Amino acid sequence: MTIRHLRVFNEVCKYMNMTHASRALHVSQPSISATISELEEWYGVKLFERLNKKLYLTDAGRTIYQHSVYLVDMFDRIESEIRQSASVNRLRIGASVTIGTSILSDLISSYKTISPDISYQVYIENTENIQELLLNNDIDIALIEGQISDPSLVSELFAESEIVAVYGRNHPFYEKEEITREDLEAADYIVREEGSNTRVQFEKAMAALDIPWHASWVCHNTQAIKNAVAAGHGVGVLSRLSVRRRLRTGEFRAIPLGEVRAKFYIVYHRDKFMTKQLKEFKQFVVNSIQNVDM
Repeated sequence: MTIRHLRVFNEVCKYMNMTHASRALHVSQPSISATISELEEWYGVKLFERLNKKLYLTDAGRTIYQHSVYLVDMFDRIESEIRQSASVNRLRIGASVTIGTSILSDLISSYKTISPDISYQVYIENTENIQELLLNNDIDIALIEGQISDPSLVSELFAESEIVAVYGRNHPFYEKEEITREDLEAADYIVREEGSNTRVQFEKAMAALDIPWHASWVCHNTQAIKNAVAAGHGVGVLSRLSVRRRLRTGEFRAIPLGEVRAKFYIVYHRDKFMTKQLKEFKQFVVNSIQNVDM
């Protein structure tokens, strides 16, 4: 039994006449009769009685009709909603904090100029939460800093950014022509929380330089670090990507920490169907990032 059987049955019930039902459905009367016969054979009951050339529902027919009207209506609603949602181009994008607060808005604004009909749902979370969103199919694609651990997810490197120590105009370092090793040892550092990829890379760099350091501020997002650096509270540890504009204007200055870099990945579920729109957005990110000061 299919939805077609119930649709035909409902039309016959509506008119109580197979000829009228065939006209309404634009099918032949023999086809209508055959469909009703298939239904009766399926259930093993008579659905209609013909008395004096008129059709009458049997008790079994009335029982089926009470449910079939609802089922056909529900099927039509589902089909309509699915078709409507399929016609809406929506990208569900996740981003880790550094990317989400640094470049995602610019990327989406640029992409809108070539795909103005796209709508967006954006989630900015830590990497662990982004992973859960991908696994639960709550987002289609993500741009993150650091590695994803779940083997169900595909990670593709799309950019790298130097990790630097930065200070602002309100910091004593700003007036100095040279920052010495002793200066670095005495500095108050403003860093991300333990486990953050940026902090892990910074710790490795300082260990390689054999420079002891201490954290005066520990923050869970890059914007808090930038605000504290701007106020002169210490030396912030950030990717060059996240402070590129402030470095360009001279608001911040950067201290290189050697060959230490943050890595950024495009991530999606390995079983995710990559629509044309998703593929285009993914390639757009890869192409656009070449023009960003990393």
